[in-house]
Order: sequence, then C-alpha cells, then structure tokens
Amino acid sequence: MGKYQVDEINFHGFLNAMRKLRKVTLEQLSEGLCSVSMLDRIEKGERLPEKQMRDRIVARLGVSGEGYEDYLTNEEYDEWVLRQNIFKSIEEKDILSLERYLAEYVKKEDPSGVENQFFEAMSLMLLRLKDAPFSEQKIVVEKAVKFTVPVSEEKFPDMLLLSEQEIYLLTEYVYFMEYREGIESELYWRLRHYEKLHEYLNHSHLEKLAKAKVYPKMACCMCELILEKAEKEEFLWYALSICNEGIELLRDTKKCYYFVELLELRMQLIERILEILDTPKKEELYSFTNQKIETRYSAEWGRIIFSETDAKEKEIKSRKSKEALLEELEESKKWHSLFLELYEEYGVSPYMEHFCHVYWETESYCIADVIRIRREMFGMSLKELSKGVCSLKTLKRLERKETKTQMAIVRELFRKLGLCAEYIRAKIITNNDEALLIYDIFTKYINNNELEKAKECMNRLKKIVCMDIAVNKQAIMRAENILKLRTGEIRKEEAITKTIESLECTVLLEKVINTKERYLTREEIACINSIFIEADREKQEQYMSIIEEICVQYLTEDGILSHISVCELLLTRLASYFGNCEEYDKSEEYSTIILKESLVCRRMGKLANNLFNHIWNYKQKILQNMSVEKEYDIKRELERCILLSVLNKAENLKHFFEDETNLIRK
Repeated sequence: MGKYQVDEINFHGFLNAMRKLRKVTLEQLSEGLCSVSMLDRIEKGERLPEKQMRDRIVARLGVSGEGYEDYLTNEEYDEWVLRQNIFKSIEEKDILSLERYLAEYVKKEDPSGVENQFFEAMSLMLLRLKDAPFSEQKIVVEKAVKFTVPVSEEKFPDMLLLSEQEIYLLTEYVYFMEYREGIESELYWRLRHYEKLHEYLNHSHLEKLAKAKVYPKMACCMCELILEKAEKEEFLWYALSICNEGIELLRDTKKCYYFVELLELRMQLIERILEILDTPKKEELYSFTNQKIETRYSAEWGRIIFSETDAKEKEIKSRKSKEALLEELEESKKWHSLFLELYEEYGVSPYMEHFCHVYWETESYCIADVIRIRREMFGMSLKELSKGVCSLKTLKRLERKETKTQMAIVRELFRKLGLCAEYIRAKIITNNDEALLIYDIFTKYINNNELEKAKECMNRLKKIVCMDIAVNKQAIMRAENILKLRTGEIRKEEAITKTIESLECTVLLEKVINTKERYLTREEIACINSIFIEADREKQEQYMSIIEEICVQYLTEDGILSHISVCELLLTRLASYFGNCEEYDKSEEYSTIILKESLVCRRMGKLANNLFNHIWNYKQKILQNMSVEKEYDIKRELERCILLSVLNKAENLKHFFEDETNLIRK
C-alpha cells in the first residue's frame, strides 16, 4: 500500500459509515487487500491508503464510483492521468502507446496488490489486441486474480467480499480454467463456477450500477456455454432467465454493456426453445416424473447445483407461452437492429472489445489545481488565502505542484474556498449510515414522482444530517426546493431564489458568473442547472453560457470520459437550448458529441433526447427553407426515440414521442 500518512481528510469516516451500513466486518473487507489491523488503522484515520486502494475498498463495499468526486495529491493525479492514457490507448487500439504507458506504469516502487492487478488486467487487454494465444492470456488472468483473491481451480472463493473488478476477473478466470475429465461433463463443471458468481451477484450488496458493469459479461458466458453444450430444455429456459436478468439490469441503470451480445443470445435461446415447443413429444412437456436431471454436488459450495427441484423452480420462473416468446423475440430484433444502426452511424463498435469500463475513474481532480482555480474564482490573492493557514511560500509551491500535499493545510484551504476536503464524497457528508441510505431513497422517490414518500424522507434527513456543514446544507436545500416546487408549495420565482441561496452556501453566484476558468462541485453544477431550468428566457442565456463554458473546459482538459455523467446531462441541455434559439448547427454539434460519447461509454439514458433534437432541428430548418446536410425520415426517427424510451422505462418521454408521432399523422 506504499507509504502512509495520517488521514486528515475524512476518508475514514466515509469508510466506517459505508461498512456499517452494509454490515461488513473488517476481516471480510480486508481479505486479500491488507491486514485486518491495517484496515482498522485506516478506518480510525491513523493511516491513509493510496487512491487505487481507496477505490477498491469502497468498491468491495458495493459503492459504484459514478457520482463521487475524488480529490488527488499531485502524485496520485499523475498516476490517474497515466491510467486514463492507458484506457484511451486500448479504446483506440493503439498498441505502441499502450505498451509505452504500461512500461511507465510498472516503474512504480512498492506497488500494492491492487496496483499489480490493474497492470495485469491491462496487460490482458494488450494481449487481446495482439491476438495472443489462449495459453498466454490464461497465465495473465490467473496472475491478475490471485493478487487480491485467494483462488485455485480446486478451490473457488466462497463467502468473500468482492469488488466489481474482482468479479469480472473471476468471470474471465472461469472461462480460462482447464477442464479435466471426471465424473461430470464440462458443461456442469464450468457452469457450477459461473453459477457461483451468479448467486453472489444476486445476493451481494453491490449497487445496481456496480452490478451492471459485470453481470452482463457473466450472463453472456453462461448463455454461450449452455447454447454450445446443453441439450436439455430446462437449461435453455434457465439461460433465457439469466439473459433477461442482464437486460433488465441494463435497462434499470440505463447502461448498455454487452447489450448487443445479450440481445443476440436471447434471440438464439428463444429460437431454440421455439423449435423444441414445435417438436411433438410423447411425454408431457414439463414433466419431471419421467425425466431426471443430472445432479452435481460441490462440497466447497455446500449446496446442490441443478438438482431436480432447483431446475424445476428456475424453469417455471422463466417459462413463458409461445405467444410471449414470439413477442419477446420480435422486441429483441427491434432493439438489436436499433443499436446496430446507432453504433454504425456514430462509428462505434457494437460489441464490447475490452473491459476498461470496470476500471473507469471519473470525477477525479488534482488538489493543487482545485485550490488555484477556486482561489482565482473567489478573487483572493495568495496572501489572503494563506493567512492563518500556511506561509505564502508554501501556498505558492502547492499551487505550482512543487511540494508534497500536506493534508492538514489542504483541509483549511478548502474550507476557506467553500469546499469540503473529503477524498471521496457522496452528495452529503456524514458518518450516519441511515442518512446515506435515506438520501438515496429520497432521490428515487423524487425521480419516480412519489412526492409524499419523498417528503417523509426529507423530514427525516433534516433531523439526522448535520446542516452546519456547508455542502450538506447546500444539497438538502436544493433537494427540498425541487420537492416543494413539485408539490406546488413554492412558485418558480421562489424556487430560483432559494436555489441561488443553496448555491451560495459554498460559492457566490457572481463569482461563478464573472470568471472563465472554474472549479465547481457536482452539487454546485446541479444548482446552476436547476436555476437555468426555472429561469425566464432572458436570464437563461447567462446561465447557459456558464454551462457551455463548463462543458468546453471538460472537453478540452480531461476529456468527456472523465466527466461523462455531468457532460451527458449538460450537453443534452445545451443542444436543446440552442435548438430553441434557432442556432441549429451548434445544437447539432452538441447532440452529435453526446450521442457518440454515450455510445462509446455504453450509456443509453440520453440517446432518445438527442436523437429527437436532430429531428427538431431538421424540421425547423425545413420550415425556414434552410439548407440541410442530412435528410431524416421523421416518422422513423420518432419510432427509434419511442423504442429507446421504452428501453429506458421512461414513460413520460415515451408519451411525448407518441404525441409527436400523432401530430405527424394528422
């Protein structure tokens, strides 16, 4: 884990709260990562692990990195940039650059098991780019897994706490395991190991976003194996249920990892089942009296795999009528065709060619850059900021990245700059596990428009969240404003005023407006976005220029991948705004950017919005007798928008597109 230092920044408080919320022991969390005593010292704030270890610890607690901001020391930030370059090289299939970056990465002194595992995982992707032999890839996979997971072909891990990265590597490990002929067939032998991962995911504490990164891959492996080697009907039904679980998980999280692959497998499974259903049988179709299913027992797992009862339960749960299967097949074909079209249109491969997505690190910022940019935003001199905290010389060296980051100093500087010095932070800062849970539930209720339930959550949050912490006050105030506006307790004008108040818990609005280079937290950006939504047309222009400058800054500095969730929201907003302002080319530019990048990042939440934006701009250009670069079949494009809204389970959006379709028909 490298050199330690006292945790002046409250990572340990966040860790303790999340561990207690998930009811995880220190022994479970530390296994394969560090000693129990070391983790205990980390949780007490006596030791601070490096970034990749911090990420792995919270990943084992089921926390998806998406939505969390991460502040890094100079050294950590340089290493983060190096990892982003590795990902970029893999995405671009640039073998020479990838080899160079990996050679640079491996130079680090005293790497942790997590860091070594990352290197081997990236090396595996390099081997695949080179079409290396199966045997070479097998060696690397085995080596990667064993850095943090005690596993062998004889002993598969049981009752371990695993991160999504470790689960993904174990899925690869099962694929490469060498089958030795024995009392059971390869199908049963390999399926037992996949089933272990399947059961783990179904009962794990992983957040849905974390599960969505790995479940689809595991589902593909299981379904491919069954299609290749299984003959019995019950296995096909079981595979179909696994496939559907993966698809539903992607729909719920609005992600499309292995989505095309899963759709193709689902179509194959349904077609195979339909063939069986159409074949005359002497026995009753679902009779288990005259047909025994092979039973296998694994001592390590302590459970029956594919026993007669188990198989029957799985089959009954997944079994559907022929008519339902035909409908599902038709639905799969439509979705499959739609995504193949979109990937082709925007020059993105429809198939997952690497697994960088389980390692992507977003919203990471260099502490030195944050301090410099924020100080200039506030109009503070170096002397003003350093007063009472550190010497002027120390601050100058800190901003120029000429000295090691001293966390006690950073904490005080951040406070003066309206920031909360957490290494990794959620929307609220608390050690109360109940508060973290209720905030997430509140967000779900708001999104589902369950306002009474959301109100109950808000009342509870205000009692248990410390409102003396500025970022907490800001988040709760903005959330409450949204709730009150939805319930009609306040009007738009009051909502804007109150949202400005919530923004100014940490930064004055005039400071945001009157500067070009900005560092804003996700919550501050959310405040700006909320103000823009409710503002009148005249004031919208001012706020939109801020949003555009934020997006341009992200695009030109770290790249969109590092800020994809924020950019997805803001660029979609920009595209719609400029379309309404009759700046159609600019609108098209932003929609095209987010459509392509969303497909690259396997996100489908904003695809329909941006496809519709293309239609809108096209229609307006035609009405105004303007030249168009591309012809659109409006009816067909609306059909695609409806399909995507159904996929995303966005009923309101679906109804909107249906209304637009009806207007065309009239």
